[in-house]
Amino acid sequence: MSTLTKNKPLIFDPAKLAEASCSGVSKVDSQRPSLKGLGSALAIFRARSSQRRELRFLSPRQLKDMGITAEEAAKESSKWFWQQ
Repeated sequence: MSTLTKNKPLIFDPAKLAEASCSGVSKVDSQRPSLKGLGSALAIFRARSSQRRELRFLSPRQLKDMGITAEEAAKESSKWFWQQ
């Protein structure tokens, strides 16, 4: 008998075991960052950067149509792409 089983009995929860085997994703795989998630983040960052760049060049009339002031537009366009 190993020292692990001598000191502490192993307890398996059948519900968790069935859930893990049915999900098709191991616990280790679910903790790794996925390339899909990275791609999504990069797409969001690119869109923010583009939108903020375009915001700098809008006319006062266009800003008014959007319901924001020139100060708000300047503040938003000065943010880095990773900032919300």
